[in-house]
Amino acid sequence: MIPRKAGGTNGPTVSLCDKHHTVLHKIAVSINSKNPKPYYHLVSDLSVDQQKKVLYLAGVAANAFAQTKNDPNKKRVVVISTDVQTEMMLSKLKTCYPQARSREDLIKIALQSLFNRHFQQR
Repeated sequence: MIPRKAGGTNGPTVSLCDKHHTVLHKIAVSINSKNPKPYYHLVSDLSVDQQKKVLYLAGVAANAFAQTKNDPNKKRVVVISTDVQTEMMLSKLKTCYPQARSREDLIKIALQSLFNRHFQQR
């Protein structure tokens, strides 16, 4: 199981509340840090069964992050906040680039164009 944040796709999913999801990631980060900090206090309010599950999942996440850390094929998630004007520009540009099936595709096309303009030899 590779979490989405570590580049996984279409894998099994685990339902967690926001609080336990955050705890899981904090523990995974701690496990992979050079100077791990104690994290058992983060699960002290859980039942023993819940503690085992969250700690197991944190271990899985930590392992996935460690194994995919420098993988050049790993997808990274980038969140971009947009305003109304930017949304309008994206919608209009989409009509010019029908091969862009999504905003993600359109943004990749725009980045490639800018990159080529500034860094490719002519």
